[in-house]
Amino acid sequence: MMKIAIIAALLAVSMALEVPQAAEGPHIAKDVDCPSYLCNGKPDGNFEYRPYSGYVKNQFVQCVDGKPSCQVCWPKNLEFSERCNQCLYSAHDECVSTVAFSPAVTSFCPDKCPHRGPKFSGNIADSDNNKHYIACWEGVTVGCVDCPKGLLFNEQWNACLYNGVHITKPGSH
Repeated sequence: MMKIAIIAALLAVSMALEVPQAAEGPHIAKDVDCPSYLCNGKPDGNFEYRPYSGYVKNQFVQCVDGKPSCQVCWPKNLEFSERCNQCLYSAHDECVSTVAFSPAVTSFCPDKCPHRGPKFSGNIADSDNNKHYIACWEGVTVGCVDCPKGLLFNEQWNACLYNGVHITKPGSH
């Protein structure tokens, strides 16, 4: 009888224990109410989370086509800065990057990957421009990737090299 009482007690205690849940990731915000009015009249982008109940510093709303998606900064002790479009330790901190974004200059990229077959994934040389290489994924041309200035692509080494053949700059020893 004593064994049954002990087993019953252990069973009751084990059922009462709460299993800790995995930490929320940056994209999971189950505890954030996300009313549709948060994006009324706003362009696509990220904005401070300001429901009728007031400003919540560690949350923000992402508006796409007038539809809100409410997010929590991760970790949760960060604050969203609309000015920086980032979660920072304080919304008044400097933005992490102060350099204005400018898209890379693009050039013509030949579609040479299909010639290697539908299973080919890798980089190939462009016989017309060795200052970049052609990136392929499963026989599809993904795009051209420029080598750093002064380097040329070597397909055999699958690398951008000095003069296309040297790993280190000639004469730098």
